[in-house]
Amino acid sequence: MGTKNIESREPIPMAEVDPYWKPLWGEEAQLNERTEWIRREANRKMGNMDLGLIQIMKITTLLSKAHNWKSPGND
Repeated sequence: MGTKNIESREPIPMAEVDPYWKPLWGEEAQLNERTEWIRREANRKMGNMDLGLIQIMKITTLLSKAHNWKSPGND
């Protein structure tokens, strides 16, 4: 394809790892929470939520029908 496997037998030194990852994961991002798409998605999700009570008997019944060690959907 266009990918290439790279083998590494030694761990990368922390002196190289830290400067690479610190700007990506070490600093808090500033997000614009007033964007239209965020409000639209929040309204869409909240509109479809069913906030009814969860009945323990229903959960017990559903879990008893579930199979262990199987993923959902078609194989």
